[in-house]
Amino acid sequence: MTSSKFILALTFLFLLGNSAFSQDEPEAKNLSNGSIKEQFDYIISNSNRYQEYRVVKQAWLDQLKSHTADSLNVVRKELKSKQSLIDDQQAEIDQLKEKLDDSNHSLSAVNNEKDNISFFGIMMKKATYKSIMWAIIAILSALLLIFIMRFASSKSVTAQAKKAHQEVMEEFNNYKNKAMEEEQKLRRKLQDEINKRL
Repeated sequence: MTSSKFILALTFLFLLGNSAFSQDEPEAKNLSNGSIKEQFDYIISNSNRYQEYRVVKQAWLDQLKSHTADSLNVVRKELKSKQSLIDDQQAEIDQLKEKLDDSNHSLSAVNNEKDNISFFGIMMKKATYKSIMWAIIAILSALLLIFIMRFASSKSVTAQAKKAHQEVMEEFNNYKNKAMEEEQKLRRKLQDEINKRL
């Protein structure tokens, strides 16, 4: 019976050692290569229980602390790198916004210049300028028409005056000729009377 107890004790020790050896291998694997969550899960599941507490190996905690610090450092470096990239992109966005504002201002000035025209030093819209120009043309056309009508009227009056003057001159010449003839007749009569009395 002692030999069977001995064999049973040896078997138990062998199984206990084998299970301890198999736990060291996953420990090394899970605490070295796994994610932080997997490492925490491994420590929680493989830690011993004492009443409502868990007993964790100090080496596991130190290794987890080191891995967590390394992971945090990597995250901080990535965060810093991404923040630097964000800052660069924000600076580029600000420059592009400034260029866009300048372009919009230039475009607004060009549109304003395109839509407006300087007339006697006064900036006005092209539609207003066209209206003023057409009004000036209409007024000048009306004045020209009035001038032409007055000129035609004056020419007609002048022609009538010339005709009247010519008629008056003809009448005057006729009157003058008749008067001369009458005067000559009277002179002859007078001469004849003088000749008779002599």
